[in-house]
Amino acid sequence: MKKFLVLGIVLICGVCFGQGTYGGYSQMQPLQGSISDDIQQAQANAYRKREEKREIERIKYERDQQEKGRQEQEVQSQKEYEALDRQAIYKACIASRVGSKLYLFGGKNGEVLLGCLNCDKFDSDSVWNNYGKYGSKFNNESIWNKYGAYGGSYGAFSPFNFGSTPPKIIDDKGIFIGYFTINKYYTDRKENNLLDAICEKWEAISENISEMTK
Repeated sequence: MKKFLVLGIVLICGVCFGQGTYGGYSQMQPLQGSISDDIQQAQANAYRKREEKREIERIKYERDQQEKGRQEQEVQSQKEYEALDRQAIYKACIASRVGSKLYLFGGKNGEVLLGCLNCDKFDSDSVWNNYGKYGSKFNNESIWNKYGAYGGSYGAFSPFNFGSTPPKIIDDKGIFIGYFTINKYYTDRKENNLLDAICEKWEAISENISEMTK
C-alpha cells in the first residue's frame, strides 16, 4: 500500500512539475520572439542610418569636387585672359615702332642704357627679350628686376616707383621723347596709354616675358 501511495505521489508531482515547466517555456517563447524582433529592427535602423550618412557624404564630395572644378576653371580662364592681355601689350609695343627705336636711359644722369622699348623679342637690346640683358628679370640693368635699382616698386631709378628718378625715353636719333614713369604728375612724363598699361601690369609682365611674347 505504501509503495502504491509513494508511486502515486511521484506521478502526480512529475505531471505537475512537467506541466509547470512546459507552461513556463511556452510563456517565454513570445518574449524571446519580441526581443529578437527588436534587435533586428535596431540593426535595420543602424544600417539605414549608415547608408544615409554615406549618401550625404557622397553628395557633399561630389558638390565639393564640382565647386573645386569650377574654381580651377575660373582661375585658368583668368590666367588665359591676363596672358592675352599681356600679349596685346607686347604686340602693341612692337606695332608702335614707326621707323625709330625707343630706348630707355636711366640712372642719376640718365646715362645707363636699360634697353629698347619697342624692339621685338629677337633684338638683343629689347626689354622683351627674355634671354637678353634687358629682358631678364635677374639682370641688374633691367626694368623687370624688381630688386634692382632700375626696377620694382622701390628702385631708385625705376619707372614703377612713384618717387623715383625715372628713365628717359630717347629715340635712335637722340631725341628726348619724355619720361617713362608710373607717376602721372612727373614733369615731362610721356603720356601714353600703352606705357600706362605697362606700369599697371609691370609685375605680372616681369614674371611672364617668355609667355607674353609667344
